[in-house]
Amino acid sequence: SLNGCYVINNPFSVAATNKLVEVKICSNLCISVPKTVVLPDTTEQDSLGEIIDDLDWQKTIQEVGLPCIIKPYNGSGWEHVYRVNSEEELKDAYEKVKHRHVVLVQEVIQFQDYFRVFCIGKKDVLFIKWIPRPLGMGQYLVFDSESLGATRDIIVRQTIELNKTLDLDINAVEWCINQEGKAWLIEAYNEVPDIDKRSIPPPYYDWILEKFACLVKEKFDSAERNKTN
Repeated sequence: SLNGCYVINNPFSVAATNKLVEVKICSNLCISVPKTVVLPDTTEQDSLGEIIDDLDWQKTIQEVGLPCIIKPYNGSGWEHVYRVNSEEELKDAYEKVKHRHVVLVQEVIQFQDYFRVFCIGKKDVLFIKWIPRPLGMGQYLVFDSESLGATRDIIVRQTIELNKTLDLDINAVEWCINQEGKAWLIEAYNEVPDIDKRSIPPPYYDWILEKFACLVKEKFDSAERNKTN
């Protein structure tokens, strides 16, 4: 990239992305995300050089509520992600991951619809209804996104805005809609999204393939370079 080759999905942006960055960027863009508390790993030190071990669990629970989600700040694929229902479960889950990860505790959004929203070229957006499950067991469903009305327009606008900010040419953003019809961003980036012909309904798979091929051709024929700041 530094030598002038355009790399699809800016490698400088990809190298900097994690769930802490996600929360901050979404806050700056006024995108709704679950309430989030950051817990340190056991190597984290305060200004006096002492290990931080006196966490205020009650304050954490008051902030995000119960049940809540606890997960690594830089995880993927549902690894070390736990849904907990009590303070004891929260402490137990933290003990499992704190030695290797800075940890996020997040509010649970009770949703009625969940989507993976593919964005290609920072302009083309595709909604696919998604049933989120761990270990690659999630399921894509056909859904008429136009039925979402104004909420769809908000998600499209914010997804494009997010990808322009992240400088990602292809991304799968996860959104859910709660019982009141409000859209919440759950996952801001999946810069190497799973695009499996066996699991994505044919019209959606064909759309992704066509748009991505057009993106490759567009970049190949241009003198554009990756942003480096």
